[in-house]
Amino acid sequence: MAQKFIIGADGVLRFGSVYLHKELLAPGESWCYGGGFWQIDHARAAVALYGRSFDFGLPGFDHLQRIDWSGLGGQPHTLFYYPQWPDQSMVRPITVPRPHQPQHISSSETRNEYAPTPHHCNQDEPDKQTAPVGAEYLPPCKPQQSPQQAPQPSLQPRRIVVTGGSGFLGSRVAWYLEQVCGYTVFAPSHAEMDLTDADSCRRYLAATRPDAVVHTAAISSTGFCQEHPETSWAVNVEGTLHLLQAALQQTEQQQAASNQQLASNNQPPLRFIYMSSDQVYQNDTNLWTETFGEEATDDYLNHPPRSIYGRHKLEMEQRAQALCPEAIGLRLTWLYDSRHDPAIPQAPERLRQDHGLIANLQRASREGTPLKACTRERRGVTNVWKVVQVIAALLEKPHAPGGIYNCGEECVWNSYKLYQVMAITEGLDPALILPDDSWARSLAMDTTKLRALLSS
Repeated sequence: MAQKFIIGADGVLRFGSVYLHKELLAPGESWCYGGGFWQIDHARAAVALYGRSFDFGLPGFDHLQRIDWSGLGGQPHTLFYYPQWPDQSMVRPITVPRPHQPQHISSSETRNEYAPTPHHCNQDEPDKQTAPVGAEYLPPCKPQQSPQQAPQPSLQPRRIVVTGGSGFLGSRVAWYLEQVCGYTVFAPSHAEMDLTDADSCRRYLAATRPDAVVHTAAISSTGFCQEHPETSWAVNVEGTLHLLQAALQQTEQQQAASNQQLASNNQPPLRFIYMSSDQVYQNDTNLWTETFGEEATDDYLNHPPRSIYGRHKLEMEQRAQALCPEAIGLRLTWLYDSRHDPAIPQAPERLRQDHGLIANLQRASREGTPLKACTRERRGVTNVWKVVQVIAALLEKPHAPGGIYNCGEECVWNSYKLYQVMAITEGLDPALILPDDSWARSLAMDTTKLRALLSS
């Protein structure tokens, strides 16, 4: 759960502590004029607005008609918007337009409405007509440096072990859980915990005593796994089971130390979340036009995944769920990140880099080399930060049912059309993408099950 806001289709700015921005929609609304995140700016005695909504985009303050203060305890506050968060040198006071004031702000006006934030309290008092809504003028002060703190339920875990902390997904999960959610995060290096060594896993969890484990470490190169199946099995299957067994042993030790059953105190067992892949759906019988729910792999013994990587991921799922039905496995799509359109703008620069499909598109543009995309492939691609936020939301649901969940963006277009759309989004020439109809497959997933869980 995070502190979020939207500007509804009715022009109302709404605040709340929710899992998804769509939870702030008014009854009957299916869309809004964007949204973002909020936090209390103690230095300015105001509320800071920043970031963007994954589902609805950047906030469109030019559509603002009214502010609903109920999500902030019913009391009006001074509001500031930071378009380049965490850089607080550019700030925009948020006001409700006067009845005779035009609602549309031209592009030239928008470029000029931000002003550098002064750092000394020596500015004359401004005209009260332009002061932020709901508060007297407050002199500018030194920007607050502490990160946003998400609200934390009483049963929410506090100490989290994140494996793969130096990898693409794990590094972002570790940063977000620590800096945004306020957890104590342990991200072991290979030297600190070797997944292929069961004793190493047990020692590390015994030393850190986590409330939850988020397992993102894996060998994710399908080509490498195909050429080195023994290594793939040791890390992707046995490594996950070693870590899960260590987590279960840690739970038993915590129960024995407290001399009570966790259930008697309504306390959940240690939460274990691990990553799987959409590659489990590619076999010799599935059609490229299909979209798959989690149950599509039930007959995996007769129709196993085509690749070694997909087979090992599916085998890992089966063994992990048999060992611990409360564990949660997330089948992920292909993940990407974009430095031109960072989903979490306050993240450090090292975590805002082109990756995945975006990196491929940018490289092709730089080198002037066309990129082929299949017209008969259907596969979702997902911004990595959306998965990070899903993981954070699951950690705040300690009694959520275990099982396998499809996770990521659902497939809308074939890969050829998708690549063109993503190229346009990045400001690249879509003519860079060439159609390829020489093969076919579908990794398209139905995410209804996970969406129902997150909205419950």
